[in-house]
Amino acid sequence: MKLGRAVRVFIVPFVILIAVFTIPKFDLQFSVSNLLTIVTFLFTIVVGFFIASATTNYLGLQSGITQEDAALIDIFNAGCYVQPSKRKNLAEAIDRYMIVCLEFDFSHYVMGTLHEFDQLIRVVNSIEPVSDTASSVIQNLHNDLYAITQARHTALLASRRVVKSVHWFILALLTLLIFVLLFVLRGESVLSNLLIGALAIVTYLLLVLLYDIDSNVFLEDVKSFIDVEPVFQTIGKPVYYPGYALRDNNFKPRFKKYRVGFHDSQGRLKIRLVH
Repeated sequence: MKLGRAVRVFIVPFVILIAVFTIPKFDLQFSVSNLLTIVTFLFTIVVGFFIASATTNYLGLQSGITQEDAALIDIFNAGCYVQPSKRKNLAEAIDRYMIVCLEFDFSHYVMGTLHEFDQLIRVVNSIEPVSDTASSVIQNLHNDLYAITQARHTALLASRRVVKSVHWFILALLTLLIFVLLFVLRGESVLSNLLIGALAIVTYLLLVLLYDIDSNVFLEDVKSFIDVEPVFQTIGKPVYYPGYALRDNNFKPRFKKYRVGFHDSQGRLKIRLVH
């Protein structure tokens, strides 16, 4: 995944810039500037629409996950207050749920954690107040559980991609037309060719940005590993990082003591404590 992103963000733009200087110059028998204006206008409208739509879904997904993390913290605190003897069971259920969530990307974590979420619901429903004062808090506990259920449904809807195959075909066709028309405008000046190459690269990178937002990988590491840390701290468990996080050279654990997950030869998830 990281290699694929490096190819999209660095190698492809470099190839585009090289192509500006190496592809033989050619001409078209009509007004290129007028057609380029029309094509870029259409491209701007289509890309702008899809980026706005994908960003709305992205923000909805991020909001749902944040709401879910906050509700989990509230459930643990309220559950421990209502029935302190359930503290260990509640912490284990939340811990298992969060670990499995982190093993899935944001497009699949809801469906991939149905079993763990069901176990969490059973633990929460088993909590009974031990005093009259605690009885007034039990409703808040179930309200938080409902908030998580609602957040999961929101995340499930928001994780769906806005840009379909036919839309990518239209965007690719418009991008190809822009490239062709820009290449016609090349001259003998190195500076003008650099500007044309920069415009072509920016056009391409807009598609990369749209893809990242639409596939929910934009700032994915921040959402995955930073936002959930308070949940683990609240339940008294070391912070958990999936194995693929540590294979990313740009990611550095923020805690000296943490847990890391890896899969054995049979695909089973194993957890190792690092300190």
